[in-house]
Amino acid sequence: MKFEKTQEVKTIKMLDYFKENIKDIVDFCKIDIEGNELNCLNGFEESIKNFRYIQFEFNACNISSRTFFQDFWYFFKKNNFKIYRLTPSGPLELDRYSEEDEFFGMNNFIAENLNL
Repeated sequence: MKFEKTQEVKTIKMLDYFKENIKDIVDFCKIDIEGNELNCLNGFEESIKNFRYIQFEFNACNISSRTFFQDFWYFFKKNNFKIYRLTPSGPLELDRYSEEDEFFGMNNFIAENLNL
């Protein structure tokens, strides 16, 4: 696909934004950047410990970014977060990774920081 228009966008790592603008715990952060959520999360670096809940999507956009749910699973486990899938009947805790989680339909998740 060829795009006729481009737009330059300034980006900043969450760690840098956090250091400059936030001096406390962040209760809730929603990330919805069309398959680039894991790149964003990696930019949190050590500031991740100051986020209580992080909502993120996992869907067909992750095919283009070549990101699997397993990548999110290990990222959050390494940082001591618990992951929940958001369902019509409420949050469903995922206590282990399964290849069945690699579903590229519309999925929303919440990660809970177990240290806060």
